[in-house]
Amino acid sequence: MGIQARIVSRKIWIMSLYEQLAAQQAQEQSNNYDFQLFEDVSLTMVQMVYMAERFFTNEDKTKEQITDMVDVGFLKPMIQQWKTYYPAVIAAVNNNSTSFGFEKMDPIDKAIFLGGGVEYLVHKTPLKIIMNEMIEIAKRYGDEGAPKLINGIGHKVMEELTVE
Repeated sequence: MGIQARIVSRKIWIMSLYEQLAAQQAQEQSNNYDFQLFEDVSLTMVQMVYMAERFFTNEDKTKEQITDMVDVGFLKPMIQQWKTYYPAVIAAVNNNSTSFGFEKMDPIDKAIFLGGGVEYLVHKTPLKIIMNEMIEIAKRYGDEGAPKLINGIGHKVMEELTVE
């Protein structure tokens, strides 16, 4: 898979987390991040390929072309190891946030931290790449203060995850 497939897959990963977090917030069910969707890896992969089709195509593409846009080998281990790693990411965010904790963050900010942290722990993606991608996603999808928040404590969060 190429770099473009990895970038699209990373966006889909964050978007999938965001959908779960936003639905959870709407139902006022916070503090439980054992997302039911992630229980069935095959279903999750189908949903993520659908997201690629929905958000990253401007023209008619075949199913094969859409599937080629998604790096399944990148996404699947993060889904499979989600329950193992997300608590460490939440703890690292709480340990490094001075004004408010993880639970008070917007769903997109939570998704960016969770997505970047779990990717780092599963794939050992270099910190510079993780931080650049997290900040770019925050600029594109977050509110005005999101890039500042991600840049402000993201490095500390990732450094804490490095120690674990």
